[in-house]
Amino acid sequence: MNETHRELVVSILGATDATWLPARDPRSRQWLNTYASRRAFRSGLGGPWRPSAGGTERVRKRRQRDLDELEAAGLLVLSRRRESRLTGAELTAVGESLARAIVGLPGWPGALASEYELNRLADSAFAAREGNWISERGLAGCGYGDDTSEFVVVENLMLPALVAGRVVSLSDGVGRVWYRLADVSTPDVPPEPAAEACDQLRDLYDAELRRQLDHFSVAQPRSPHEIECIPLRCSLATKEAA
Repeated sequence: MNETHRELVVSILGATDATWLPARDPRSRQWLNTYASRRAFRSGLGGPWRPSAGGTERVRKRRQRDLDELEAAGLLVLSRRRESRLTGAELTAVGESLARAIVGLPGWPGALASEYELNRLADSAFAAREGNWISERGLAGCGYGDDTSEFVVVENLMLPALVAGRVVSLSDGVGRVWYRLADVSTPDVPPEPAAEACDQLRDLYDAELRRQLDHFSVAQPRSPHEIECIPLRCSLATKEAA
């Protein structure tokens, strides 16, 4: 795998994670665009990543060859319209695990530990009385205040399971996130890759993640009058109140 290959899988991971990070504002364009992107992803249209515009014909052909090589290696799946125009790209389980490793993000061991925590908290004060939702506060071990870093840690740990559909997230009307197990079967996960994390590739991941989140925030939704997904009630009762 050459450096261009590594950059491609990392940029695709950044765009994919932007789709599956919890959306916190149901009144925003980001909410509508995020859920539309998730629906497209699950329908087999690929993630929101697109190759960078511009460049010479030679550069574009080289990039396409690199993508074809990654697909042939089983690291990603390309979505095309009419067998030619590239409409999206989705990492395979192996490709996603490799991309997370080379940017220093948690992989499946962290995601499975998070799934275990969701099960452990099912009868706790952090569990909703309906819907099997678990508050992010229980997973983060802290309340809502000025420091949101622990909630970011929870999100990063959950991302492999969110992308795979084993866990779902949903926010209430004021942006508090809840998680729920959607698949309790034994997962078929790839072995952890022996890859060394690279700071420069982490910067690329962060830039692609932010670019895609910014796009979700400003892009005109295709169906602006559809809420896509109804948020949870702000007054969601927990088992501590039972």
